This record gives sequence, structure tokens and C-alpha cells, in this order.
Amino acid sequence: MAEGSFDKLRMTEDGNAASSSGPPDAAPEPGGVLVIVVHYRSGAATRGLLTSLARQTLAARLRVAVVDNSGDVGLTAWPGLPGLVVLAPGENAGYFGGAAYALRALANGDAGAPAWVIVSNPDVTLPDAGTLEALASSTYPPGTLAVAPGLTDARGRALNPFLETRPSARSMRRKARLVFSNVWTLNAYALASMAWRRLRPARPSGAARAVYAPHGAFVILPYAYFARGGTLDPFAFLYLEEVLVAETVRRAGGTVRFDPALRVVHAGHVATGRVRLGAVGRHHARAFAEATRRYFSDE
Repeated sequence: MAEGSFDKLRMTEDGNAASSSGPPDAAPEPGGVLVIVVHYRSGAATRGLLTSLARQTLAARLRVAVVDNSGDVGLTAWPGLPGLVVLAPGENAGYFGGAAYALRALANGDAGAPAWVIVSNPDVTLPDAGTLEALASSTYPPGTLAVAPGLTDARGRALNPFLETRPSARSMRRKARLVFSNVWTLNAYALASMAWRRLRPARPSGAARAVYAPHGAFVILPYAYFARGGTLDPFAFLYLEEVLVAETVRRAGGTVRFDPALRVVHAGHVATGRVRLGAVGRHHARAFAEATRRYFSDE
């Protein structure tokens, strides 16, 4: 397969790029965008996102992979999206786990490597028809290995940057011990977090800049993220995908770029809202413990 092909993005089970030889910034097919939509019992939201994608000026050239984690997506094509494929893992592979499955499934295709890979929740929409066209033609500072778009909730409150700066190892370990150590505290934390998201005052997102972590609902990754050894294989079934991306970028010597001009609206918790609170808490606890162990234990 030709140098720079989509085969370069194939991920192995141990979380490493199966092939990362060649120049780290080898140019892929110009303008190519792959959107991976991870579906889980979210039919109306998934259809809403596909409708939004079909309205993009880039729609005819857009590649869209719907990962059907729940086996009920009920579609094989979508008007205006000739590049759509539906992939069925046969089980609930999780969020980034489902996205990693899509990369493996598409690795040997003939379309060539995309310039951009977007991993998306189903419950998002793009209000501007030119958003993905603008991304495809964008020029970010050298070393940009992830992009955090101007993500807002349905009421227009900014969700990006998800984390402006890197948390300290001490704060991560303290939170793991005090919040995520038992079911009572973590359930209380989950409820408080949901209430805070609904009641918190709006905050200005500010200008384009380098930040620590993008929100996981709509993660934009350039080809260079994978060429430099980046992966979508998760360290936990759900949650803290933001830290996985942030730490991958950090360890590769790159930056996460916040771009408020790329507007995306996130309804929030359509898939996880169907999971019982206790299960949500357990997934959060496992993800937080593993993130702390992997990235913050030696500081």
C-alpha cells in the first residue's frame, strides 16, 4: 500500500500504531476528513448528526463511519453522505474503543489516509455548513496534534477548552482517594457534577490558543497525531478520553489547539444517560484510577 495510506492509522491491541515508519508529518490526501460517530441506543441523536453532516459543504467528499455499539442503528446509508459506512463491533466497544475499532476496520481500505479524524458523540450538531470545509483547509501552528473546536451546550455555554491547564499529580491523586474510592462519594460527585453543568454560569471561551485537553464529545485529530504514535485505544471502557488525548499530545511534544471558529453544539449525555448511575460511577472510578496511575503517579 502506498506511503501515507490509511494503513498507517491501523491500531494494534496493545495501543500502539501498527505502522509508524516514515516522516512524522507525511502529507496525507489533502482535504480528507473522516468522522467516526459512536452510536449507542441513540437513534434520534445519531440521525440528527448525520442530517447535520449532510448539510456540510464538504458532505459529498466526507467519509463517515457509524460504529453501532448497540446493534440498533437501523441504517446502512444516508442521503447526502455517499461516504457513509456502518460498522458493527458485535458488542458495546465503548466510546474510544468503538472509534479504535473503526480505524482498524477501515485500515486496509483504498481511500487513503484522511488529513483529519474526528471522533464524535452522536448528540452533536454543526450549525455552520462550512465548518468541516474550514477544517479541511485550515493551517494550524506547527506541532498541533489535536484541535478543540468551539463546542457549546444547547444553551450556548462554552464546553471547550475542557481543561485549560494540566492538573497536578497531587490533585489527581487526592481526587482519586477522596472522591472515587467508594460508591457513595462517587455517586454524590456524579450528581453534583450534573447539577453544576446545568446551573453553572456561562464562561467566555476566549481566543484561539494552546490548551491542555479538548472535550471528548467532538475530538479533532490530524494525521500527525497518529503518525507520531498516537492511538485511540482507551485505557478504560468509558470516560477521560480527554486525558488520553492530552497526554498523548503532551508526550509527543505537541499541542492541543483551541479553535472557537469551528462551532459545534453538544446536547450531552444521550448515551450515558441510558446507563444506571451506579454503573456510571464505576466506569468513572476505573477511568480516573487508571489515568492517575498512568500519567500522574511518578510526579
